[in-house]
Parts: sequence; C-alpha cells; structure tokens
Amino acid sequence: MKNKIIVTGANGFIGSALVSYLLKKDFTVIAICHSKNIPIKSKKLTQYRADFLDDTDVVKLKKIFNGVSTCIHLAGRIPKSGSANDISTRTNDNVQINQKFSKLLNKKIFLIFVSTIDAYEASLDRNNPNNFY
Repeated sequence: MKNKIIVTGANGFIGSALVSYLLKKDFTVIAICHSKNIPIKSKKLTQYRADFLDDTDVVKLKKIFNGVSTCIHLAGRIPKSGSANDISTRTNDNVQINQKFSKLLNKKIFLIFVSTIDAYEASLDRNNPNNFY
C-alpha cells in the first residue's frame, strides 16, 4: 500500500497541516491523535484516538500498522509549564511514548521521525532559544 501513510500527532499544528497536504496529493492517511480528531473530512482519511502511554491503545494500534509502508511520527508530549519537574516528567513520557511506538513498527516500514519537547514551551525565545539539550 504505497499511498497509505500513518501520521501520529495528526491533530497538532504540523500534523494537521501535513495531513491536509498528503490528502491533496492523493494519499490515503491514517491519522493518530491523542486528544481530539482533526476537523478534516475525506474518504481517504481514517482517524484514531490513542495514547501511546496506554498499553491497551498500543495493542489496538498494532493491526493498523500492518500493511502500511510509511509512518510520519510527530506525536509527543509537550510541557504544560516551565517547571523543571514538569519538563522532566514530559521528557520521561516522551521516552516511553517512543519505546512503545517502536514496538508497533515492522521492518518494512519507512519511518520519518520528527519530535521536540520545546516546540511549544512558553518561555522559549525565538531569537535566543534556551532549552535543556
């Protein structure tokens, strides 16, 4: 299924724009969203709500990945505040998300991995980024 692509984090800023673009290019898209579906209607779009930290959701997603040739992985947790504890928790969450996500992949899937923890950090200054990397 060369024209079928999974997009995780599909309800985010980049994810929703990417899904729109892929649909315009006539791809069939499987969108995986954490909290809400994206407001796009298309016969070539299937949406799933799932939490990669929830083992039950991860098991349900396994069959979705079978037969798909490409996955663009954008999903991740973002810090809710600038506190060091919250950033540490979100970082640990993102490590767990990616460990569980990696178990969904088969050896024949083309993976594009895009992720950052500071994309939406409120204290981030575009001219002088300050993060813990």
